[in-house]
Amino acid sequence: MPPYVARAKQERANPREQQSLTVACQRSAMGKLPILEVGKMPNTLGPNGQMANSVHKKGNDPMQIKGPNQECIRLRQSQFVGRGGQGTIYARQDTAYKIFHSQSAVLSHQKFVELGRILSPYVLCPSAIITDEKDQAIGYAMPLVTNTVPLCRLFPRVYRDAHNIAPTTLVALVSHMRRVLEDIHRSGCTVVDLNELNVLISADYKTAYFIDTDSYQTPTHAPTAVMETIRDRLAPVDQFNAGTDWFSFAVITFQLFTGIHPYRGLH
Repeated sequence: MPPYVARAKQERANPREQQSLTVACQRSAMGKLPILEVGKMPNTLGPNGQMANSVHKKGNDPMQIKGPNQECIRLRQSQFVGRGGQGTIYARQDTAYKIFHSQSAVLSHQKFVELGRILSPYVLCPSAIITDEKDQAIGYAMPLVTNTVPLCRLFPRVYRDAHNIAPTTLVALVSHMRRVLEDIHRSGCTVVDLNELNVLISADYKTAYFIDTDSYQTPTHAPTAVMETIRDRLAPVDQFNAGTDWFSFAVITFQLFTGIHPYRGLH
């Protein structure tokens, strides 16, 4: 998603039936931090490039918010993807939106900038921060990929046989994943929670997309999660680096080839 500035209005006609999020977008020529704002709408174009909007409401119809280019995005319950411990995900076209449940989990501007240094197109980093009318961050937008499966779907041999996934395909996929992880480390970031649910595989099993990047460790921010099944128990507690990432990488790729966790089961 190109950098843009945007404003949004969150509305709920019936808490049990529908929640919609309306976002009016304007591409930014200012080169500033991309922002999505939820709340009261300005109706003039200010000197700093903020949105000019027209707001119309007829009867019980939802409030309509339009930018100068008539760009308007509305996120409805039908575009709901999932809800986790940190937030709720919506998807529309090629963009996903994550709205956090609590302020304590929100991505900071500094971490947003540091994640932006990851240049790999296969790492789905936040592309815009969503703030409320008080300029407090409440979520972010990010690229959306479709027609994928989580890496763990490939672990059972019955799945690989049913989809004719050859060992050579797995080798090529793991090599691709290795290059993506190297790109992440070159940016100064560490995945930490490199588990089989945080990697999505394309339908042709050639491409891996790394997700849940807001939990990554960056130069100024600690990680926010790590699954016990991929944690290096010989490493110092709560100390993560490229080495601990490679340990996690070895665990999930071992399972990809054998279908069994290296420290569980019989093999």
